[in-house]
Parts: sequence; C-alpha cells; structure tokens
Amino acid sequence: MSTGQVFISYTRQDAAAADFVASLLSSAGLTPWLDRRDLTVGERWVSAVSEAIDDADVALILVGSEPSRTFMAEAETILSRPAGRPRPVPVLLPHAEALPSFLSGRTAVDLRGLRLQSAEAVADLLQAVVERNPEARPTPDEDLRTALARASRVLGEDHPDTITAASNFAASLQESGDYENARAVFADVLERSRRIFGEAHPNTVTAAANLASALQALGRYDEAQWQLRQVVDLAARTLGPDHPNLGVLHSNLANLLFDTGHYEEAENHYRIAVLIGENALGPDDPAVAVRRSNLGNVLRSTGRLQEARDQFEIALRVSENALGPDHPDVAWGHGNLGNVLRDTGDLAGAREQYERAIQIGERVLGPDHPDLAIWRNEMGNVLHDLADLAGARAQYEIALRITDEALGPDHPETGAVRNNLSSVLWEMGDLTAARAQLERAIDSAGRDPVTNHPDLAIWHNNLGNVLAASGDKATANEHFARARELGGDNEPSQTDD
Repeated sequence: MSTGQVFISYTRQDAAAADFVASLLSSAGLTPWLDRRDLTVGERWVSAVSEAIDDADVALILVGSEPSRTFMAEAETILSRPAGRPRPVPVLLPHAEALPSFLSGRTAVDLRGLRLQSAEAVADLLQAVVERNPEARPTPDEDLRTALARASRVLGEDHPDTITAASNFAASLQESGDYENARAVFADVLERSRRIFGEAHPNTVTAAANLASALQALGRYDEAQWQLRQVVDLAARTLGPDHPNLGVLHSNLANLLFDTGHYEEAENHYRIAVLIGENALGPDDPAVAVRRSNLGNVLRSTGRLQEARDQFEIALRVSENALGPDHPDVAWGHGNLGNVLRDTGDLAGAREQYERAIQIGERVLGPDHPDLAIWRNEMGNVLHDLADLAGARAQYEIALRITDEALGPDHPETGAVRNNLSSVLWEMGDLTAARAQLERAIDSAGRDPVTNHPDLAIWHNNLGNVLAASGDKATANEHFARARELGGDNEPSQTDD
C-alpha cells in the first residue's frame, strides 16, 4: 500500500465525514491532507490548497450535500491538474443524491446505502485509494486513451467497465478543452448504454446527462437543453417523480435555462427541484436552501424583488440553522440577500449583508479565497452607489488582486472587476488608469475561450466613454461601433457589472 499523500475535498456540511475518512486513511498508513486540520493559521488558502494538491498522489472528492461554490472551485483545481497527478477519486457519501455534473463521466466510489463506518464502505474507500482491479486499470504512466484500449482488450467493448473507461476518457477530453471529441465519445457511450442497459436504466440516464454537459461546453445550448429535457423525462420514468436524483437533474436543467435567459422555464424547474428536495430531504436540508437561493436569483432577474428576498431569507435561515453561522453557504446567503437589497435601494442593508459575508468568508475560507473577491466586488458597487469612491476603489483593488491570483488574468471575473475599478478611476479623474484597466479587460476577454463574452459590449462602450472624455473621439467611435456589433449601447453609460 502506498504511503503517499491523499488530498480530501469536501463541503463544510460533510466535515464529520471528512474527519472520519482522514482518520481511516491515517490508520491505514496513508497521509491525508484536510484543510480544517492541516491548514496553518495565517497561511494563504489558495497557495496552501494548491500546494497540497500538487503534493498529493490521490485526491478524494467527497460528494454528499449540495456542492457549494467553494467545493466546486476546489474540485476544478484538482481536475485541472495533468492526468494522474493527483488521481481524482469521487466518493458518493451515503447521503449523496448523485454525481454532480462537473464530475460526470468519472468512476465514483458509491457508498450510498451503506454506513460510512461499515466494513464494506471502509474496504471500498481503501481499495479506491490504492486502485483495485489492476488488470483493467492504467498504471501511473498510462493515459486514459491507453486505459480505454486496455479495458476494451481485457474486458470487451461492451463490458460496463469499458463503458466507464470511455466516459472517463471523454471527461478528460472535455477538461482539456477538446470539446468536440468529448462530445463524440459521450455520444458513443450513450448509444452503447442504451443497447446494453436499456433506455430506462440509471447508467443510461448518466450517459445522457454527460452528453448534455459536452453539448453545453461546446456552446450548443439548444441541443444541450433538448438533451437535458430528455434526461429529466427519462429519470422521472426510471426513478419516479419524487426521487432525490430527479431533483438534481431539474436543478441542472434550470441552471442551463437560467444561464441562457430562459427565466420562466428555469423558475419552473427550480420550483420542482425545491419541491422534490423538501419531500425527499426535508424543508430544512441545506441542499434545499441552495435550490431556494437559485430560485431567488431567477426571481431577482425577472424583477420580482420581494419574492426573491423571501426566498433568500428562507434559504439563509435554513443554512444558518443547519450549518451554523460560520459556513461558506451562510456567507453566500448574506451575499445573495445583499444583492436584492441593493436592487431595492436599501444600500445600508446591502452593505451590512456584504460585510457579514466578507467576515464569515475570511474566517472560514481565508482572505484570498475567490469567493471573497465576489463579495468585495459587490461591496465596492454599494460604496460606489453611496459615492464613497475611495472606499469603492479599495474594495475593487482587493477583489482584483484576489481574482488575478486565484482565477488568472484572463478569467471573466477578473475582467468584470477591472471594469468596475475603471468606473471609479474615471469618476476620480484618472482617465489614463481607467483606460488601462478597460483595455486589459477587453484584451483578456479576447483570450478567453468564451468568444461571446457577456460583458464585452459593456466594456467596449465604457472604453469609448473614457476615450471620448480624453478627447480621442475617433478611437472612441471604434469602440462604440464594436459595442453595437456585440449588442451593446453606444450611449455614454459607465456601468457596474
């Protein structure tokens, strides 16, 4: 058995399970790394976690309660590493609903229906860490393509483990940006799953959901929506109308519909997801709180601010009761409530909520966590509204430092913060600095793989405003024209993202 390091990723509501897994691995001669135990006081969260992931041989991704943004960001960091360094091992805890979409196509240790402390669960966990079935699994120096070929040769094309290997290969292609080939492999997996398992089988449901994820990554949103609708319908027939996994699928479809502006349909699916969650998990379950927050975001986007506020307040109360006041999901609850209070003009109330989100986030995540950048950016917006330009600038600059370090200079969030900082610099009279921030935001959007960046029109418009104020009318008109091409407005309107 290896004595290498095992990184443990988990949501905060599953902290007890993470502690048990860490103790189990230690007793087996392994070296687990758990942030709540191994993070040194004062140590920078991003750098400490990144270093621990780099040092790990295996990364256990514990899936239990509804995935938080923090958990998903940590998992994405693990999955972005080169194949095999560390080897990601998703683990479905006994209370998990289903494998989340960002882990789709990966083989998971499924402990649902077991007690975590049972002999069977313990054996499955330990075997997953040291890798069982060596004849069908890759050695450390083999890539997933070779693993798929070996599984096909040893087990046969239509063996379930070969299909799983094909899904893993497709997931790897998708993670590396080879979206078209990932789609092709996922489509083949779906066809084989239908043939081998039948249409009404959970494996077929998973395969169809994976294909939808690949279509979404390609920007083929209409096809992805159609596929997810088929998955939801299939799951309703296969699992039953009140199955917890069906609630997850409704949430996934609602997320896609919300992201593509189909708010009415998104609202309908979020409401179904909330109802299924309340029936299957209970109204005070943290997963239901997350779905209520998502429903609140739809209501906010459609201008129903009081209804949105009601959903956010219920979600925040449930999260605080279930998770305690010092939890990332509670911080997000305060942030969501701050957003809708700002929309209704209650700037003092919004400021208070953002302050609480920042305070909680700094305590439980560390001051340089990406979530802190979001709340500091929103705090900057409120201070800007209150005409506290110096305070807003300070918040934007902190947010920019965090996003630049944690997400990279080309990330959309980094560009959004640059735009907001530029607006304050412009109002403070520093047109040169404002221009520099906007030019960097636009340049970063050009390097981002999302070619239809949603804020690019705004940034071109704002740069046009700055250039016009600086007297460079000709270049300003070029940016106004570009904003119109992208669907923006050429009227001067420096705006916050």
